[in-house]
Amino acid sequence: MKHWLTTQELANCAHIGRQSAHEVLQASLRRDAYKWRGCRLCVVEQHGRGGRAGRIYEVRLDSLPLDLQHRWQELQQRLKPEPLRTDAALELREWRFSVIRPALAAKAGTSERASAVREIAGREHYHPVHQRRERVPERTIQRWIERYGDGDMAALGRSKRTGTAPKLILTRKWDQATAHLDPETRERIAAEVRQDVRDLWASNASLGDVMRLASERLQDLTAAAGFAGTATALVEACALPRPFVERDKRVRRGYEFKHDRKAFEDARPRIRRSTAGIPPMGLVLGDVHHTDTLIERADGTTATPKLIAWKDVGTRRVRWDVVLCDAGTSIRNADLIASFLNMVRDPAWGMSAMLYLDNGSEYLFAEFLKDAMQLTGFRGELLDHGSPIVKARPYNAQAKGLIEGAFGIIERTLFASLPGYIGGDRMKSKTANVGRAPTPYGLGIDAYRDEVNGRLGYYNSRPQSGGLKGLSPNDAYHSAVRDGWTRTTADENALFMAFSTAETRIVRQGKIEAKGGVFYCPELFRHEGERVTIRLPKYTTWNAVPVFTMDNTLIGVAQEDAAFPFLSRDGAVEASERERAAKATVKALAATARPLDLGERMRRSAERAGAPKPAPIGANITLREEDAEIGRAVREAPGAQHDREHAAKQARLRATVERRERMRGLL
Repeated sequence: MKHWLTTQELANCAHIGRQSAHEVLQASLRRDAYKWRGCRLCVVEQHGRGGRAGRIYEVRLDSLPLDLQHRWQELQQRLKPEPLRTDAALELREWRFSVIRPALAAKAGTSERASAVREIAGREHYHPVHQRRERVPERTIQRWIERYGDGDMAALGRSKRTGTAPKLILTRKWDQATAHLDPETRERIAAEVRQDVRDLWASNASLGDVMRLASERLQDLTAAAGFAGTATALVEACALPRPFVERDKRVRRGYEFKHDRKAFEDARPRIRRSTAGIPPMGLVLGDVHHTDTLIERADGTTATPKLIAWKDVGTRRVRWDVVLCDAGTSIRNADLIASFLNMVRDPAWGMSAMLYLDNGSEYLFAEFLKDAMQLTGFRGELLDHGSPIVKARPYNAQAKGLIEGAFGIIERTLFASLPGYIGGDRMKSKTANVGRAPTPYGLGIDAYRDEVNGRLGYYNSRPQSGGLKGLSPNDAYHSAVRDGWTRTTADENALFMAFSTAETRIVRQGKIEAKGGVFYCPELFRHEGERVTIRLPKYTTWNAVPVFTMDNTLIGVAQEDAAFPFLSRDGAVEASERERAAKATVKALAATARPLDLGERMRRSAERAGAPKPAPIGANITLREEDAEIGRAVREAPGAQHDREHAAKQARLRATVERRERMRGLL
């Protein structure tokens, strides 16, 4: 059972303010004859949390007036806290009991108990929750003993919240100012304001704007609900504090995801990846780096050169090609293809097993390298990925951290000393002359290319920490070569054809139509009218078009069919040559066949088939006599009809004569 009450507990029990309770206890301690509500209180001063300089007052419960003692007991019975039952709470109660156990062996109120308490307070005890050794003050030990009483272990630990404090609806000021409103209205207003704060954060409003606009929204809702105070009181009550507003600041991440993807990606949780075990050219990173050096073009304009860079992950080596784009242009696919072919031709590099490229459209050419790269036989052994070409996700610059980090070091250590270096921040360009435009690199692009390539050699021979463990990229490469690593080469012509697409055409007069023009090849006349396959460049320009049969057999390379002037002698000569070639082709084709009598072959084939046999009659269709006569009249020729009518007339005359003679014989 609790025997000593704090200032706040006395205030709660007596229904007075905390300051009033403090003044009562202070007067009882310092004035011998002071009585409060007819009783002289037993008050002690302790060192604890709160108060001035850590001094707090406590009053003995049995010295209070009887009504306050009964009220305190009723309050404790009604609000007896329920102990926590977590593992940490149980461990804490057991630890506190182990601390006070030596004092419990002595009788309460004896010198033995006091000595035991002092001895416990003088030693360090290992706290199981704080995970360290610490001392326990005497007063704390006494409170633990009082809580334990006759064996209440639950009183030694923390308890669940009793819920005696009123629930905060929105803010303390607003809750007090709107106490006259019904609870349902207050809850509705609070919910709408909280939603309004989230909506403002999601719209990327600043902290000040959220506090102001949400407070104004709260003023409108509160006034509409029937606020009874003045306008000034309404503004004061509806002022939202900063902690309340910042509670939902995380909602702004939704705006960042939609409108500032880089900020979202920079804060996104990521995994760690290891590059250990990747051999040379097992994985190559490709990227286009915009340098921070200003150089002058041949026409007098200035620009910053671009580096088409490749980094071998296995050895950390870097190689690049320098490109100075024309005004208004950028890196083209043709530039990237040329740089890739340069890497393949390099005796120390060769073909890579896998490529990790940026997600830009300029890297679409890599899709045509899949079949060629799979020939290296390395793809599935190292990385669990279905394709030898890996594209970085959009807004995912950290995925290329190996090459981006290398560029950062190269810019700071190698390029910063070059003439014309302007730094990465274009708004704070480093210039040789204060107040004037930066001085560009004036020796031309060829000299600049030689300069940066020389510095690249210095970078590749520089020792590095981390995965290389003090070796330089060149040292790592030479070590791999000594251990038996060999590079993979690729036929340049085969790679050249890899950057093309297949389409079908129909041969007409030994020509095909492609790229908006007409192309001619003498061998095509042999395939007149047939469907053929042609290869067209995807990103570069070819002067000729290779033509294949549908089973991918090369027919020839068609050249552009240029138009000759109408009376040009060269045109006549070319026409004669084409006619001669066409005749030769026809004669060659005819020479492959033997003469035969086609009519005789057809007659024998007809005899083999035999004449058709007559079919049996299954039904006979008869017509009316009138219809038959009409049918015969329609089908007869004009002469036959005249003869038929004449014969019919003669027959009728003969019949008449015969009929008359028979009549005479009867008479």
